[in-house]
Amino acid sequence: MTTLQQLLDFFEYLYPSHFALPDDRTGLQIKGERNQISRVLVALELNQEVFHKVLKHQIDFLYLHHPPIWNPLFTLNNDDPWCRMITRLFHEGISVLAHHTNLDIYPGGIADQWISILQLNGEVKPISPRSSSAFKIITFIPPDYLETVAQSLFQNGAGIIGPYRSCSFQVEGIGTFLPLEGAHPFIGKVGNGEKVKEIRIEVNLSDPKLINQLVDAIKTTHPYQNPVIDIYPLYFNGSTSDGLGRFIALNQPLKWKTLIKHLKSLLKNESSLFSQKDYGNSLLQKIALCPGSGGSLLDKVILEKSDVYISGDLSHHEIEKLKLYHIDYIPVPHGDGERIGLKMIFANIKKSATELLPEVVFLFEDELNGEGC
Repeated sequence: MTTLQQLLDFFEYLYPSHFALPDDRTGLQIKGERNQISRVLVALELNQEVFHKVLKHQIDFLYLHHPPIWNPLFTLNNDDPWCRMITRLFHEGISVLAHHTNLDIYPGGIADQWISILQLNGEVKPISPRSSSAFKIITFIPPDYLETVAQSLFQNGAGIIGPYRSCSFQVEGIGTFLPLEGAHPFIGKVGNGEKVKEIRIEVNLSDPKLINQLVDAIKTTHPYQNPVIDIYPLYFNGSTSDGLGRFIALNQPLKWKTLIKHLKSLLKNESSLFSQKDYGNSLLQKIALCPGSGGSLLDKVILEKSDVYISGDLSHHEIEKLKLYHIDYIPVPHGDGERIGLKMIFANIKKSATELLPEVVFLFEDELNGEGC
């Protein structure tokens, strides 16, 4: 049986929470008492339909893109239907994990899924690159303790580079020290100079909030009384595939009609979005897209001189601003855009779970239909 912590580690492995924006509400929002997890439901957000599906189909764990708890709670009111849902989930022992902007920013997230869905080929980069605050952590370990200390680093968030885990560099060398009065050396005696074989291990760390935790992990597993721990900030050169939204400079110009055809097949209930303009045989070379709410990226889209911006939630004035710069706008409803991308991500989650969590059943919100849902 899979424990709650194993499931949380699984989702953290797929979409690390430190990729979320600083003011986001990413994380475990409800920790239920069910420690053994057998059924997981993946959904865009908590609403009445999803809530009833969770209860009816005996779901143990709910994985959402939109955090259900955003603003601070000052009261719990039974007259509030949202409060009733939240408290019922808690009392039923059901846990709720939200991955919000980290699911937008991380490579392979919702924006990247849309590139695949629209069959776009070209040079891809984020509209708003994620700023880096990475560090290098270095320590020196007797060979017999290398594996123990290394695992403590990996288990506490270090050694992650893109889709790779447990990354480190190790090199052998000689350490020297002279224990003075009051020292309790692991090797040697007070007053005797020592030369010992040590392994230098270097690991990357992307989340500065974990620095103290990692230092404690090293001190707990390292045999030395005072292990040397070096921490260096890493230079950010601005080239990254992580960030909000995506620009695609197409390898070959794309006909407007082809793009509209793809969008119509995805948004069958929103055909009116594409009937306002005759695009003729005009071609596209650069596309900007941001599934969900894209108003905050508007200036970057204009600066890049995109041909079209595919996004949602733009105001009248933001749309008119795009027109001034001769950038077309294709509105994709917030929920539809993100739900389509999330369903593609669900396929990746299910594939990874088959190998790592074979006992857990993963379901997507539109798989569970029927009376009472």
